[in-house]
Amino acid sequence: MSSLSTTVLAATIRAIRNELQRSTSGQSRFLWWGLDDSTPEHNLFAQITGLVQLSNLSATLMGDLLLKSQYPELANYCGAINAYFFYEIFSDNLAHGFGPLAVTDPTYLQRRELIQHFNEAMIARLSGNTDDANHRMETLKSRCEAISSLDHNLNAEKRDALLKIYAAATGVSPEQAEFDLWSILQQNMGACANLIDLLHDSPFQESLREGLIRRYQSLNDLMRNDSTSVEDLLESSTWTILIVPTLIFYTAALSKVSPLTKPVDDELLNEAVYSAAVLVRLLNDLGSMMTLPEATFRSDMDALRSTYQAHADNYPHIVSFLLATAPTMPSLTRLHKDLRHGEHNVGFYRLAADSPVEDMLDELENNLHYYRQGYRQQINHLLGTLDQLSEQCGDTRPSQLIERIVVFHEEMYAVPFEERAGEYAI
Repeated sequence: MSSLSTTVLAATIRAIRNELQRSTSGQSRFLWWGLDDSTPEHNLFAQITGLVQLSNLSATLMGDLLLKSQYPELANYCGAINAYFFYEIFSDNLAHGFGPLAVTDPTYLQRRELIQHFNEAMIARLSGNTDDANHRMETLKSRCEAISSLDHNLNAEKRDALLKIYAAATGVSPEQAEFDLWSILQQNMGACANLIDLLHDSPFQESLREGLIRRYQSLNDLMRNDSTSVEDLLESSTWTILIVPTLIFYTAALSKVSPLTKPVDDELLNEAVYSAAVLVRLLNDLGSMMTLPEATFRSDMDALRSTYQAHADNYPHIVSFLLATAPTMPSLTRLHKDLRHGEHNVGFYRLAADSPVEDMLDELENNLHYYRQGYRQQINHLLGTLDQLSEQCGDTRPSQLIERIVVFHEEMYAVPFEERAGEYAI
């Protein structure tokens, strides 16, 4: 890790502990244990909970945009948003299995209802209706008790092993932490509200608030399957990731620590960060399928069809075929990930498990063609907007920050998702 990554990691742990110290719940005590650097398993805990990756992302985005003497102040902002991401990962994990091609499990309806109500509580809190948000959270308490915080975790086995080590070291029942989901959701809400408070005197505060509200509204829209077109699906999916609020927050932090030559134009900034978010959404879902040369893309699609035609009797539906085939094709690693974990993916638009596989391969190819064209258009639009932004504010750093987040995800999502370098960022 770089010196900034290490500084940010320390600041992130401090920020998480600031939320944890308000609670004595089972999950909070387990997290406190894992975050303690005297715990032998501390480094593993930091890796599987995403803290190392988040700190590296902060350093990649911001590292050379400020002086080293400004790193401690910058790290406090990075730590605050990374603490929010840390808790948000728990909430995101609850939505595994909600995708259109997923096989539902016995907790599907419970988790779906819980997340929808939590998102509504978040919207209330972000809108300034704290009493309403608290009331909504109280009504969720009993619904959380039957839902494991481990079952839908991407690192469930490693996390379960850590929980057993913790239980053996402290004499605490593992179930006290595993089924203590409500306290995590409470801390998630507190960490999110803290980001708004940190920008209390910043011109970026309202843009941040609006971006976060749109995120939680769009999550509920996606779960209701409200999308009526591929364009509508891409827009909703773009808002569900945290790229827009992340870039707004980092731009605000940059301008706080090292003021820009001129104030950033809100309209230009919002246009640029949304364009970047579209690109990251496409990379998140489709990976290198967005960046392959046309001849290579054509070759991969031909190989996919040839494989099915040669082994059609083995695959009754598109899901079984892609799950078996995708691991052998690096360009399909993001589709593979979302199929395995039952997640939403813009590439799955109009795909159905009960339809003929060859028809679904046609639909998949049509989707990919549409998104590849959109990706190229968005790249050109983003670069033009960034040039305007740099000229408008007399400072290239906001544009560098925005471009870097796209490049970071382009590189990361080209790597097989099981590898450490291909793990999630935000």
